[in-house]
Amino acid sequence: MADDVTLPGDGSVVATDEVDGRHYQLVKLVVGGEGEASLLSRDSPQPVVDEIVELMLRQVLARLNSPTGYDANLNRGRVTAILESGTVSSVTSVSTVSTISTLSTVSNLVSLNNTPSDVLVIHQARSAWASNVRSLVT
Repeated sequence: MADDVTLPGDGSVVATDEVDGRHYQLVKLVVGGEGEASLLSRDSPQPVVDEIVELMLRQVLARLNSPTGYDANLNRGRVTAILESGTVSSVTSVSTVSTISTLSTVSNLVSLNNTPSDVLVIHQARSAWASNVRSLVT
């Protein structure tokens, strides 16, 4: 038996698939906005949005565009240290400093605010990496 149905009235033939004596109409999918329709094909597939992947990509782009410690106005990484109380011209060991007018070099830094200095360096390296990668993202 043919899997078609003839409509009453104008005699149009509708394609169907007969399963257990019931006809299921066959239709072609189209996509498009109001007043437009494009047939789906291999060259024009149905658009699919994976919301979880889209959210993750947006979070990655947001992080690349604004990494922690990166100052876009200066186009470089930035670290803020809050030192309180005292005036210092030369430091061997001090617990509190209020104002430093000029600081030329800090060497042999083991920790800052109980954070190991190598963690600070890793953070700066990541910020530099993010700054370089950001220019490659389009």
